[in-house]
Amino acid sequence: MRRAASSAMFHGLARSRLLGRAVSRLATAGSGSFARRFVAGAAIEEALEAALQLQQQGFRVTLIPLGESAASLSEAGDVTRDYVRVIDLIASSGVERHISIRLDRLGLPVDRAICTDNVRRILEAAERHGTFVRLEPGASLLVPLALDLVETLRKLGSRGAGITLRAALGRTEQDIERMNACGIRVLLLRGAPHEPRAIAWQRPPDIDAAFLRQARLLLASGDRPAFATHDAALVDAVSGLAVAEGIAQDGFEFQVRYGVRRDLQQALATRGVTVRVSVPFGQDWFPYLMRTLGEGQASLWSLLHGDRSPAG
Repeated sequence: MRRAASSAMFHGLARSRLLGRAVSRLATAGSGSFARRFVAGAAIEEALEAALQLQQQGFRVTLIPLGESAASLSEAGDVTRDYVRVIDLIASSGVERHISIRLDRLGLPVDRAICTDNVRRILEAAERHGTFVRLEPGASLLVPLALDLVETLRKLGSRGAGITLRAALGRTEQDIERMNACGIRVLLLRGAPHEPRAIAWQRPPDIDAAFLRQARLLLASGDRPAFATHDAALVDAVSGLAVAEGIAQDGFEFQVRYGVRRDLQQALATRGVTVRVSVPFGQDWFPYLMRTLGEGQASLWSLLHGDRSPAG
């Protein structure tokens, strides 16, 4: 009960735009600010520098421009142009060409057709540079629209896009089977969304069991699946499933958040496991950080006292 209340509190804070703007101004100045524990910086240049350092340590990376759902189609158009600019900068930086984007920032809740056009513009830029684009639906109610969109883009010839799905949602196993059938690459998130009991598992043991069922489906029939978790037991379990399926270590990967469980990241890399670090950046970092805390991916202690070195 206490854990659920804490999660609800952090998710509630994440939705406060006024509080987010106020805190962001106070906490992003300088490399020693507390937000820099989990966010690479406010500017793309800072994120690219952090990503290059991670690559030198043997990690793979994905860039995550931060921001919340677009309130209008005009705002979605501005975000689309920003994503294209980021893709161009990544291509000229020496950083791995891999980016994660949120569909709700591109207008999906407002107009599906406009959102599809915005994503096509981004994918055209990505294909010019050989950049892989991971599409994240955002809220659970957008998942059906997101699946339709990525499937439509696949039929139109786009091959450089994947999708993020959440293990806690009750529908995810069926969604994985659908994406596997289309050859669309899936990133499976362990983190539990703040969703009602009617559509999502609530208890951590139930979420873990769902995660492993879904992992088995992805390893059996998916295309280079990725698994986002900081739970060492789940990492070992997924690795065991991969061995049972005869999948080489470069046939799947684990994705971790910048600044979270650095000990686990390094231990996995030492074992030769493919580890991808998500590198978030941008002025609008406060909602991301609150969701990270709300999903139990980080603690207030690590936020206030953790190592602030650039290794994610």
